[in-house]
Amino acid sequence: LAALVVPRRDGGLVVGSSEAGGIEFYALDGARLGAIEAGAVVGLDARFGGATWIVAALDGTDNRLRFFDLDADSARAQERTAGVIPLGFAAESLCLYRDARDATLYAFALGGAGQIAQYAIQARDGGFGAQLVRQLHVASEAAYCTADDETGDLYVAEQGVGVWRFDADPEAEIVPELIDAVRLGRITEEAGGVAIHNAGDASYLIASDASADQFHVYDRANDHAFVGSFVFGDGAASDGVQAAGGLAASSFGYGAASPRGLF
Repeated sequence: LAALVVPRRDGGLVVGSSEAGGIEFYALDGARLGAIEAGAVVGLDARFGGATWIVAALDGTDNRLRFFDLDADSARAQERTAGVIPLGFAAESLCLYRDARDATLYAFALGGAGQIAQYAIQARDGGFGAQLVRQLHVASEAAYCTADDETGDLYVAEQGVGVWRFDADPEAEIVPELIDAVRLGRITEEAGGVAIHNAGDASYLIASDASADQFHVYDRANDHAFVGSFVFGDGAASDGVQAAGGLAASSFGYGAASPRGLF
């Protein structure tokens, strides 16, 4: 399952998937608004494209990249993939990065054997194509990632090892930095999803400690110093969270109910 929230006129639109159900769209109250066929989606992300949202998806059926135009207000999407874009490896997850210097949009596709393939997304034949520009690698399964468009930080969760930071610039020197480690650090057994939450001048990395059903927070402005941990327990209006995989965090305001963002 992959999910994120994008702003719309009446608050936010949840863009979600299951590994067999394509991409589905929900209002914040849980009402299902629509869907589009996208194969067995194992990862997705979105960036605003000027008039509509560009949604990138990893189709695990045949391990390829697919792109969609999404009108968030109407909850309608149209596939805009120009040709077939195969990865050549078993896909695990995906995240997008827009370079603040020249607005180039990139996709990072992660693989079960530690692959981290960086693609430049380009307008092509009335849609979107992708060109492989760089290949990174970790020693074992690269499960989740997130990127900060402003700073160029790319965070990758290597499931059995920990959370890494890379430079998202395709021309940058590859010098990975380990932010937290499985067993040797605060992550107990399995690194799950990662997300960035910007709150004014402050910016935090949130990482799922999937095997312990908790989330760790790190201060990005203070050399990723550990801030604390939190859990989501069962409540009167919500279920608790166990073994959290992919995460999404946003500081957009989504109406009166969520004026400071969602997680």
